[in-house]
Amino acid sequence: MTRRHIALFICLVIAAAPLIWMSVDSGAGELLLSISRTPLQKLNAASRTEAANVVNSYPAQPTATASDSLRTVAMPPINEPLGQTFSAYKALAAQGNALAGCRLARQLNECRKIATAQKQIEALQWLLNLRKPGDKDYEELVKRKADIEQGLSPLDTFCTGVEPAEFGNAWRYLLDAAQTGHVQSMVLYATSPPLDEQQFMRDFEAWKIYREMAPVLLERAALTGDMRAIEWLRAELTGQWPFNGGPIMQRNPERVVALTMVLAKLPKTNFVQGVDRRVLDMQKEIGVAGMERAKTYADTFFQQAFPRGPPPEPPENSGDASATTSSGTNTQNENDCDAPVDLLHKKYL
Repeated sequence: MTRRHIALFICLVIAAAPLIWMSVDSGAGELLLSISRTPLQKLNAASRTEAANVVNSYPAQPTATASDSLRTVAMPPINEPLGQTFSAYKALAAQGNALAGCRLARQLNECRKIATAQKQIEALQWLLNLRKPGDKDYEELVKRKADIEQGLSPLDTFCTGVEPAEFGNAWRYLLDAAQTGHVQSMVLYATSPPLDEQQFMRDFEAWKIYREMAPVLLERAALTGDMRAIEWLRAELTGQWPFNGGPIMQRNPERVVALTMVLAKLPKTNFVQGVDRRVLDMQKEIGVAGMERAKTYADTFFQQAFPRGPPPEPPENSGDASATTSSGTNTQNENDCDAPVDLLHKKYL
C-alpha cells in the first residue's frame, strides 16, 4: 500500500468517526421508572438487563448523607498533593469505599490536564520558533505560553509521584464508585465523565462503556431527588443534548413534559420556571392522552424521588458557584467528592 493510499484511508476513517460514534450502543438498562418502555438505541436485551442489574443490586448512597463506611473510614487530608495520598485513596477504593474512589477519580482527571498543557506549550513554542521578537503576534504567543506554564506548575507538583498511566484510569475509579450507588459519583459519571471528548477515539472503549452505563446511572440518581440529575435527564430526553458526544438516550417527549412538571414543583432550582417553546411543542405532539400519561409519570416520579415532599428552599447565597459542587453540596462537606479538587483550584489555579 502506497503512502497515498494510507493517507486516503486515514482521511476516510476520520470522516467516518462521527458516524461510528453515533452508532455505538447507547442503551443502558431497563428504565427504573417508566410508563412506556423507551428502547435505548438497539442494545440487546441481555446487555440491558445486565447493566441494570449492576446498578440496581446496590442501595443508593446520598452524597450529603454518607453510609456508615464513609463516616467511619478517615479520608486522606484534602490539602495534600495526590502524590502523597494516592496509595491511601487507591486502597480505600479497592475496599469499595465510594467516596475515596470518587475523590481519586476527580483528582486523576485534573492530572490528565498535564499532557494537554504540555502539548499546548510545545505547539506555542513551535510557533515562536518561526517568529522573532517584534513580529506582530510574538508577544501574544509568549504571554499565552507563560500563562499555560504558570497553571501547569502547581498541577505538576500536585500530581508528582503518581504514575502517568494511572491518570487514564480516572473513569474506572469513578464508574466503580457510581456502581455502589453513591449518588454524586453517579451524577458526575453521567454528566462529566473523565474522558477525552475532543479525541474520543483514544478513549473509544471507555466511551462505549459510558454510553451503555450512563443512562441507567443517570436515571437512578434522578430518582434519589438529585437536582442536577433530574435536569440533565430531562435535557437528554429531548434528543438534542450537545455534550459528551451527543445524546445518550432516545428522544421521549412524554418524559420531557413529565420531568418539566416535576421541576416546576421544586423551589428555586436552576430550572427556568417558564416553559420553553420546545416543551410547548412537545405537549402538542403528545396530545391529550400523552399529557395524561406524563402527569401520571410525574406524580409517580415525584413520590419516589421526594417521599417527604419538596425539599426546602436553599439559602439565598446558595447560588455562589464557588460554594457548591456539581451536585449542589457544600465544598466544605466532608463527604464531597470535589473537596480536594476545589481546594486545589482555590489555592493555585
